[in-house]
Order: sequence, then C-alpha cells, then structure tokens
Amino acid sequence: MKVCCEDQSGPVWRVALLPDEGQDVTITLSGLEQLDIILSTAAEAASCRVIVLDGAPGCFCRGMDLQSASDLPEAERQVGSRLYAESLCRLREARQLIVAAVDGDALAGGLGLVAAADLVIATERSIFGLPELMLGLLPAMVLPLLMERIGRHQARRLALGAVSIAAPRALSLGLVDELVEDAEQLERKLRSVLKSALRVQPDAVAELKRFTTEIAFMTLRDAVAAGKALTDERLSRPETLAAIDDFLSGEPLPWLDRYRPARPNRKP
Repeated sequence: MKVCCEDQSGPVWRVALLPDEGQDVTITLSGLEQLDIILSTAAEAASCRVIVLDGAPGCFCRGMDLQSASDLPEAERQVGSRLYAESLCRLREARQLIVAAVDGDALAGGLGLVAAADLVIATERSIFGLPELMLGLLPAMVLPLLMERIGRHQARRLALGAVSIAAPRALSLGLVDELVEDAEQLERKLRSVLKSALRVQPDAVAELKRFTTEIAFMTLRDAVAAGKALTDERLSRPETLAAIDDFLSGEPLPWLDRYRPARPNRKP
C-alpha cells in the first residue's frame, strides 16, 4: 500500500491508505515506512490536532501483503514487524484524536489499525476479521489493542473463529463507534466528529488518553484520588481559569478551530 497525507498545514491530517497499482490495500514495508514518517512528523506538528485514517472505497486495509512478506529476507521482515508495532503504539499513544474512517474490509493488520484508533466510523458494507490462525499465525500485535476495545473473550473469539464479522456486529461489540449507511454518510459523520473535536482543548485530549490508561488497573479509591489530584492541578492553571471566564461571558475559546474539508485523494 501507499500511505500519504497531502495536507499537513491544518488541524486535521487525513492519512490515506491507498492500494499499489493493481493490488489491494495491504501492508507493505514501504507503506509502513511512509506511515512512520507521517506519524513522526505529526508528533512534532503543534497544529495537528486530529489524524484520520482513510481507506480506499470498499477496502480499508486487508492486512499484511503475504506475497511481499514471503519474498522479503528475514531481516527486512523484522523491520516491517517493528514498524507495524511502533505504528500501533504511536497511534494509541498519540496526543491527537485518532479517527479510523472505514468503508470496506478491515482484516488482520488492518483491523489492528482500526483498534488503535480512538474513534471508529464505519459503513454498513464494512467487515472485520482476524484470519491469521488459518495460516498458522497469531494476531499477536493486534490483540492488546483489540482486547482493550472489546475485551479478552470477544477478541479471542474473533481470532479463533477466523471468520469476518459484519459492521453491525462490530458495532455491538464496541469495535465500531458509529455506523453509517454509505461513503457519503461516512464523510458527513466524519465532518460532524471533526467539528466537535476542534472545540476541545488539545492538551486535554492527550491528558484524557494518558489518564484513562493510567487508572485502568487502579482500585476505585486510588483512581478517584488520582482524578481529584488531576482536577485540582488543571483548575490551578491560568489558561483553564481564563477559558472558564471566556465561556461564562460568551467569548469564543482560544483553541476553537474550524475544519475546512477537502476529500482525500483515494486514487493510487
């Protein structure tokens, strides 16, 4: 696959996962290298507040390019697995809101990219699956993220079944957050999500992601105590108090931004 982000100047970066000529959208070493560069650049770009992963119409990503992987030397295969693992972690830990816009197949490693997102919007024709066990592989890098989203039992069941599930079932499991009819509705829902996302304080998004991970395995009392400490700390910040004053007086918040949509280039 080819991975590109044509507009890196605004608050929303739309990262397109595109098929190589005559092929599906499958994960290749070159595609992972391109994704790594984009995520590295986004991490340093103060203006970037949301990253959208856009698949091609009918196919988000079907996982590893098996032919390419079988042809690569062992050393290059390991580079690819390292880059994929790093991409999952970067997406999950990013300070930005990560949105996966899915219109079609999200399988194997492609499902991993979906599971790493903070918000998943999918069309009704989308399907999700983990076929790795059929080939004697395990979705070992995907499972930590998938288990966080849908729980250990359902993640294991999805992998053991080696069959795909439809988008409504994925919605009921919590793998999909918003289900829409078609690609047009997907774009409309995405615009609504982005409008809301650009209203919130950017640092608060990163803090929320960090805090929910931190308290995941705490006792109730420890988690609430950590929440109190964080609330006290944020209320002591001058910028927070200024924002509250602006809100109460009807003034626009300083971080309010607008999304000026331009459809991503989905052609390879």
